[in-house]
Amino acid sequence: MNLEAIITNTPLDSKSRARLARLVSDARVEHRAYSFDHLVKEIEPASPEALSLAMTALVDNGVVERVLRVESPSGRGGVQDFRNLDEIPDELADWRTETRWRVRPEDILVIYKF
Repeated sequence: MNLEAIITNTPLDSKSRARLARLVSDARVEHRAYSFDHLVKEIEPASPEALSLAMTALVDNGVVERVLRVESPSGRGGVQDFRNLDEIPDELADWRTETRWRVRPEDILVIYKF
């Protein structure tokens, strides 16, 4: 199924669909990754919920990969990506600061890889 057919079947408004289609096409060429908040800023949907449904459709159809990225509490970026919550250990080591910490919900970001 092509990109347009996938996102046409979502409640995303037409202008947002066009912006999302452009972003996906460009991002796939450059293998970019975006957080959901970043996607909301780029796409500017009338409804973030509609964008969420569109992203779920893209993930379900294999166009985009969704991962859970554990971010360092030091604020220095991602430490490791996981496919689902069950894979995330209770503690992780931050290779940048050479410390271990207990992973908290606020350390986890949903990332979409193109």
